[in-house]
Amino acid sequence: MNTLLTAFTERFLQRPLISEAILDFLLFFSVLTALYFSCRLIIARQHILQRIVHRNHRMHVVSYEKTPVKAATEKHFLILRSVTLKIVK
Repeated sequence: MNTLLTAFTERFLQRPLISEAILDFLLFFSVLTALYFSCRLIIARQHILQRIVHRNHRMHVVSYEKTPVKAATEKHFLILRSVTLKIVK
C-alpha cells in the first residue's frame, strides 16, 4: 500500500497541475482586464468634466499645490500638482 501511494505521489508531482499555456493566458487576460478598467475610469473622468463644462458652471479654485520648477525656460509656467475645485451654479 505504501509503495502504491509513493508511486502515485511521485507521478502526481512530476505532472504540473496547470500548464504554462493556461498560466500565460490568465496573465494576459488579467492585464487586458486591468487596461480595460483603467481606460473606462479615464473616459468616465473626462465625461464628467465635459458635463461640468457644458452646463456652464463656474468653478472656483479652493486650493492648489505647486510643483517646484527647476528649469529656467519653464519659469513662466505654473505647474500644478493637485487642484481642488468648487463648482458654483
